[in-house]
Amino acid sequence: MARLAALVLALAVPFAMGTSQASAQSPRACPHAESDRDKIALTLKSAATCKMAHDLMNACRSNTSGDIEFAEIVIERCEGGFLPGLSTRAKQSYEQERQQCRSRYAKSRGTMFVSFGATCEAGVAAKFAGEAARRSRGR
Repeated sequence: MARLAALVLALAVPFAMGTSQASAQSPRACPHAESDRDKIALTLKSAATCKMAHDLMNACRSNTSGDIEFAEIVIERCEGGFLPGLSTRAKQSYEQERQQCRSRYAKSRGTMFVSFGATCEAGVAAKFAGEAARRSRGR
């Protein structure tokens, strides 16, 4: 029984530490009231990394057309880190993935689907930025 408790503790401590570290890096709740869109926008613009901006956008989005503004901020923030260095082929791939996001929800009605499309595009930008960051660390 003591060995089982030690095993559970040995597995739980690293998991708990990793969870708290992840929480510090990616907010689970928006740090501002949903109605305080100006503060949210400023926080997105001042995020230290693309990933932080993307995570914050996801925590603060309201699933309405107003999320387009947040997605545009994230896309701009993320593109600055990878777009200038992309090859022509990679730029085409990036644009195709963004177009797939737009197409996926084009026939759907309602502001929720506008939000989904914009959020999807921001996710594509965050993915490309993450891949670029991993490539630059690997050098």
